[in-house]
Amino acid sequence: MNNKKISEILNRLQFIVWDRYFEYDGGASYFGWIEREDHLSDFVIVDLFDDGNIGYATSSKKYTEEIAEALGCTHSKCKRIENIKEVINSIQLGDKV
Repeated sequence: MNNKKISEILNRLQFIVWDRYFEYDGGASYFGWIEREDHLSDFVIVDLFDDGNIGYATSSKKYTEEIAEALGCTHSKCKRIENIKEVINSIQLGDKV
């Protein structure tokens, strides 16, 4: 994918501060941050594949549906890893979410 197309896609998401990327056989992953009101940040990863497909992942509950819409992706609800009891090294928020 050329730089003009990459810029056009990433610039749809003005609330994300883009940070880094890496390329792999078949595409590239772009990493960014969304500043939150509590002075923490949520992560965003956008995958742009050479075949034109787009995928994403984010920790932002607030912006996840907006990101999906801007990228033309299907939104799926994020689930907490702490609910998988066999994973012992997960963030434990309990009812704080």
